[in-house]
Amino acid sequence: MSLFDSLIGEVTGRFGLGAKSGTLLTALLKYMTSESTGGIGGFLENFTKSGIGDLASSWVSRGDNSPISVDQLTGALGDNAISGLAQEAGVGAEQAKPALAYMIPKVVDLLTPSGTVPTSLPDTVMSFVKGGAGAALGAAASAVGAGASAVGAGADALRGGVGAAANLAGDAAAGGSSMLFKLLPLLALALLAFLGYQYCAGQPTDTANVNKPAVATTTPMPAKAMVDSSLNIVVKDGKYVISGVVPDQKTKDDIIAKATAAYGAGNFDVAGLKIDANAKAPEWLAKLGDAFGALKGAGNGAVLSFTGAAVKLEGLAGAAAQGLLDKLKGFFPSISLAGAIDEGMAAKDAEMKAEEALKKLGDNFTAAQLAEALNLEIINFPSGGAGIPKDREKLLTDNAAYIKKLPAGSHLEVGGHTDNTGNAAGNTALSGKRAD
Repeated sequence: MSLFDSLIGEVTGRFGLGAKSGTLLTALLKYMTSESTGGIGGFLENFTKSGIGDLASSWVSRGDNSPISVDQLTGALGDNAISGLAQEAGVGAEQAKPALAYMIPKVVDLLTPSGTVPTSLPDTVMSFVKGGAGAALGAAASAVGAGASAVGAGADALRGGVGAAANLAGDAAAGGSSMLFKLLPLLALALLAFLGYQYCAGQPTDTANVNKPAVATTTPMPAKAMVDSSLNIVVKDGKYVISGVVPDQKTKDDIIAKATAAYGAGNFDVAGLKIDANAKAPEWLAKLGDAFGALKGAGNGAVLSFTGAAVKLEGLAGAAAQGLLDKLKGFFPSISLAGAIDEGMAAKDAEMKAEEALKKLGDNFTAAQLAEALNLEIINFPSGGAGIPKDREKLLTDNAAYIKKLPAGSHLEVGGHTDNTGNAAGNTALSGKRAD
């Protein structure tokens, strides 16, 4: 089958398996496509569970295929599975391991040309698996190699014969002309054989009269399409979770350096940031440091995302969202706001959650437990003001009743906040008034 013949030839040449290279590939394909092991998706899950899911993803996604070592292969599939594949192919397990480690990334890549794991495979692939065509292709690859060796040996023999005849001629010259005449037929025969070999080697083969095995051609795989680079920054519990797809390690290193400068080492997570050689160069990279700085201190749940030329902010409410949006527009004029939460609805939802948490406290609780429940509440002050909204006054009166139940000597801290717009000194003073 043309999809795999090139790979079988590579394995035959690299690992010396001969005809068994095709048999081993057939055994691997049977294992990968077996319903009992979950098909290709289940097969790849083995690599994710062993901690090398990133490598396995590179075989499916567009871009270069990351290689795996024999140890990584063993850790993912286990010795029993590898021994079973080797036994089915008729080779030793230690001989099969490096060949399997080489084949697996390439086989997965061939089976996922669209960049996704298929739910079913083409009939041509399944026919290859069921029909054992790999063994035939492996034998053909091995025979071609053996035939080339035989031709080389024949040429060496002819050259050796001519050389020997020449040596004998020299001896004859030294021993007398009568001996030379006796050797002339041998010299002529050797010369004719040599000239015949040279002539045949230089002539084109008459393919119409030679019975030889057909050589399969490799069907070129469709080129993997370019994809947009992307980046997502999520504010979570005071830290920044960074994920996405970038074209190379240099770009990833640049992003990590900008995040370190903005947030400090250990305050962000880039485990979800992947490399795909088919990703386009990001348009937002030059201003990313400014974006990181603007996002610093944003509320929990804020999300800043980049996909190609599109920039989006979401997860924040009203004034906080608008303030950050206005700041980011200085770097990304086309940025949009999505998923903003209505302030009124958010406050009502927060009040319900706080009431449930307060009821669960019972009669005996610590200042820390009470603070955790009270921190669920939201009080939206008017823009630029410190007056408590009328609909929040009862809430604070109820809070006071819980505060009075605290043991003597307990301490609570009350803090006020503003958005990030306006004069910094004025905002500090306003925060104090709101806390008072």
